[in-house]
Amino acid sequence: VLGLDIGSCAIKAVELRYTSSGIQVVGKPTVVPTPERAVEGGVIVDMVGVRDAIAEVVALGGFRTKNVIASVGGESSVVVRITEVPKMTGKELQEAIQWELDRQTPFPIDQTIYDYTPIEPPDADPNAQNMEVLIAVAQEDMINAHVDAIMGAKLVPVAIDVEPLAISRALVNVAGSAYADQTIGIVHIGAQSTAILVVRKNLLSFVRFVPIAGQTLTQAIRQNFMGDEKLSEQV
Repeated sequence: VLGLDIGSCAIKAVELRYTSSGIQVVGKPTVVPTPERAVEGGVIVDMVGVRDAIAEVVALGGFRTKNVIASVGGESSVVVRITEVPKMTGKELQEAIQWELDRQTPFPIDQTIYDYTPIEPPDADPNAQNMEVLIAVAQEDMINAHVDAIMGAKLVPVAIDVEPLAISRALVNVAGSAYADQTIGIVHIGAQSTAILVVRKNLLSFVRFVPIAGQTLTQAIRQNFMGDEKLSEQV
């Protein structure tokens, strides 16, 4: 499968193969610049530019597979939350999630794609009255734009993941039992936003996006010390 990350600054891809001995990297991970202002806040606004950049990264990497798993993120278009609700299942839980979506999602629910799953830590109290639920919500137009760009590059989108889960899997879960009993903090600094994650006992326990990231630092350097944006970025 081809892992694809469409960022506002760069598009990254890596080909992976699942074997009996674990996950293997095939060939060389490849990075190309994202066309300027083609992705804003995680949303593709220039589909043709992104499509061509994806085709370029595939050609440069010499990737053979057409199957793609991509990730989406950004503080304005994706919401990932761990929320606490009374213990329930089935239709009751579905109705409770609808209420939580209305409460925690800043965009109309009928224009989103969402999913949820109960979280059961290994040390959870079996007699507890409440339970935790992981909710992931993304704007439908954002997902469709990713799918269109991937298919436009003649690739096959197998799945669209959300960044917090993809990051925690790549950095914590893939290590197997190494971090199984630990609490791990992750700070993922992108170009436009920073994801702050806490993974406890291999379960994502906390997610927040902060609109301060790499571009913020570049702009501060440029404004205070030098006017040249490329030199500021290098610094």
